[in-house]
Amino acid sequence: MCIRDSDLLMPVAGEVTEVNDAAVDKPESLNGDPYGTWLVKILISDVGQLQDLMDADAYTQYLDTREH
Repeated sequence: MCIRDSDLLMPVAGEVTEVNDAAVDKPESLNGDPYGTWLVKILISDVGQLQDLMDADAYTQYLDTREH
């Protein structure tokens, strides 16, 4: 897997400044610690975009309103 040459879908605009090669080499590490393992670090272009993001609790509540 070559994350350096892939497009990323992100909810904010910015530039990738660092890649976690350990997670890229061993992607199953995400399963063991999904909130503690990072893939990329991003220099965000517009920090105001962060106000529109949901935290884990808000996302769970959102999912509860959707039909499964």
